[in-house]
Amino acid sequence: MASSPHHAPLVITSYNLHGVKCHDSKWHYLQNTMNHCDILCVQEHWLFNNQSHVFSDNLDNVSYCFKSAMEDDIVLAGRPFGGCCIVWHNSLQCQIIHVECKSKRLCCVSVKMNRNDGQISLLLFNVYMPCDNSGNLSDFDDVLSEISAIAYSRNEECVVCIGDFNTDFSRVNSEHTKSLISFLEREGLTSLHQSSSYQVDFTFESFCDRSRSIIDHVLVSGNLADTVNTVTCEHSPDNISDHCPVSVHFD
Repeated sequence: MASSPHHAPLVITSYNLHGVKCHDSKWHYLQNTMNHCDILCVQEHWLFNNQSHVFSDNLDNVSYCFKSAMEDDIVLAGRPFGGCCIVWHNSLQCQIIHVECKSKRLCCVSVKMNRNDGQISLLLFNVYMPCDNSGNLSDFDDVLSEISAIAYSRNEECVVCIGDFNTDFSRVNSEHTKSLISFLEREGLTSLHQSSSYQVDFTFESFCDRSRSIIDHVLVSGNLADTVNTVTCEHSPDNISDHCPVSVHFD
């Protein structure tokens, strides 16, 4: 990978919706979130593939890369679940191409931005990981392995991996946390929670007991770390999800 690429200002936001319906008050908050970023990475939309159009129906002038966790022909025994989506403004001055992923917990796009000194290529992964328990470790590792394989096969200049990882780096005894740390070391990625630009106190607050944690993360390739201005989260009374939007601001 090239070192210290020069980027135009770019804001990427991650947000676990905790479900949205075709006609839902959450769209107003989602539009407001979209207004403050260039690219929005959504987890847990709880929609089927044949409902993907609701993003362009409810958000102004956007395109998206959509993944459902559910097959359209299944009969649900409970509430819908999972899913992820990458949404961007059509006015964004770059070329964005959908990159195929096998996992239903992962979606990916290639972002190519033209600069005076040439074109910059960024591989953006949006992830929704399984809950942090030993029975889910194999699923967790499978997603990390697919990220590695795609990044290796495409060999793009920069990598950003963002989303709900469902584990906190403070959980030193968690097998998921140990696996994630090994992944970072193996792939030469940096978690921005270690950066001086990090301004996040918590990203998740449980509806059950109000406990708080940082389980939504931003991972970047080493050549991007110095281009990060700030990492922020928003705590708003208008947000009715148990997660907060987390934004990374690149210079």
